[in-house]
Amino acid sequence: MNSRLVEKIEDYIYENRLGPGDRLPPEREFCEQLCVSRVTLRQAVKKLCEAGRLTNTQGKGTYLAEERIVRNLMEIEAAPQDAYKLIGIQKQIAGGSVNIKLKLQPRSEVYQIKRIRMADQARISIETSYIPVSYLKAVDFGQLEEKTMYSFYNKELKGSLTKKDIHISIGKADFEESEWLGIKENAPVAVEKHLLYQEKTPVEYLISVSSVDRIQYIAELTAEEGGEE
Repeated sequence: MNSRLVEKIEDYIYENRLGPGDRLPPEREFCEQLCVSRVTLRQAVKKLCEAGRLTNTQGKGTYLAEERIVRNLMEIEAAPQDAYKLIGIQKQIAGGSVNIKLKLQPRSEVYQIKRIRMADQARISIETSYIPVSYLKAVDFGQLEEKTMYSFYNKELKGSLTKKDIHISIGKADFEESEWLGIKENAPVAVEKHLLYQEKTPVEYLISVSSVDRIQYIAELTAEEGGEE
């Protein structure tokens, strides 16, 4: 029954040309149109919400979810449609975890750079980068809303860059994150942490917080030479 009802809801969306952000009819009205009970409708809606097709807000109704932005975890460069909004830059002494991640000497200085990452003008992520001052002495920080950090690395550093030590977890948005991303406080977010290396030297430690309703991760993995696929 649930599977058939999910198909009926999808047919309704298609026939009425509903798009992201559009609202489905109120529950009682929709039950009458589909000839089902409220319990059955709620089960089908829950299934579509779990699949990321719908979003349901108590007291407000059920809406078509915004399309998710696909991110390849292994890529370094940002997608062509991405843009950035600079929140702030400050020079500081590297904290314990940052110091360890970047393999720095005690009391080394780093830049903390906070930016909003946008795709098609929608706010997707808050990115906080920690970069040793020694790597970015000649950077024009006024360009940080136009280019990725990797563009500067390619200019300032010699040698290829690689992304390693990738870790993703699910957390809850704090007040600042909810304000910048336009989501509710304590809403689920994806927390991505990784290191960018130049050969064997880490040059950036990045923490990215993204709305789980707007982002989807993929990864292309390859076996090491001589290993099994």
